Amino acid sequence: MTINSKSIDALLAVYAEDKKGQDFIYKCLHAFEEYHAAVFQMEMQKHVYSHSAMDRDDFRDMTVSNDKARTSAHNSMLGRVSALNRLAEKHGIPPVYDGIVSEERPYRREVANAVFAYLEEVINGRS
Repeated sequence: MTINSKSIDALLAVYAEDKKGQDFIYKCLHAFEEYHAAVFQMEMQKHVYSHSAMDRDDFRDMTVSNDKARTSAHNSMLGRVSALNRLAEKHGIPPVYDGIVSEERPYRREVANAVFAYLEEVINGRS
């Protein structure tokens, strides 16, 4: 499953004259990057810091805090994907994500992987 950038572009065309609509779409897409940033922070802090160099409680607190932030960002991203899909359906546009959007496994991981692939596509396609 992938994020359908053509559906995103079609939504942007529908809302080309509607700033509120554009703001909504942007907030949904920005949730993708917020999730990515939360995952990156969690992984980098686990990679950089070790429990032997930090107080054990501080290390545990950092890890727990990062995991909560990642989970929250992941759930927010899932909600935003669902919102984009509903908006696309409202306008007769194919879904932005044509898979199961759920907080259940393995679906939450599949949506996350699609979002990461989409972010990579956006970065690689920059001008």
